[in-house]
Amino acid sequence: MVGHDLRILSFNVRGLNMEKKRSAIFDYLKEKDCDMVLLQETYSSKEIEYKWKQEWGGEIISLHGTKHSKGVAILIKKNLNIDIIEQDKDKDNRIMFAKIMIKDNIVNIFNIYSPNKEKEQLEFLSSIIKIVDKQNIKSTDNCIFAGDWNNVLDMKLDKCGGQNVIKKKYNENFNIFIEQLEQYGE
Repeated sequence: MVGHDLRILSFNVRGLNMEKKRSAIFDYLKEKDCDMVLLQETYSSKEIEYKWKQEWGGEIISLHGTKHSKGVAILIKKNLNIDIIEQDKDKDNRIMFAKIMIKDNIVNIFNIYSPNKEKEQLEFLSSIIKIVDKQNIKSTDNCIFAGDWNNVLDMKLDKCGGQNVIKKKYNENFNIFIEQLEQYGE
């Protein structure tokens, strides 16, 4: 892909405001030795961004939510040589797009945190397509779509505990969405 094994981890952290929890998660992620970590539900704010960056030790790209909801971020490993070419987002700060240059290759990264309610999820998928269109992304481009889709396609593969709810309409639209992405720009 990019002449380099790009190691990426996606992790819903359900809030990083508590310093002890944040420190434990940052330590855990550093042990994983990933190049980038896509976080969802950071509950971050502009006021604490600098502090988190110091604690992480590398670069952080953030879209903030509130102290009790939303927020996505991309943590970039210290000394990883990348250039951020462009960034974009949706109106609700649930979709973070970053076009990066790494090892002379462009990679389009989508960090996703889908809403829980099915009606909002259906609108959410169209928001992703709007960004794909706006950024003129083709199916042959290097793209990473990762995050918390709040979706279960297969109970055996995708679910462990919690409520056993499959959102039929969202799943249908999700599969159509994937097909659209596979054919984009052809």
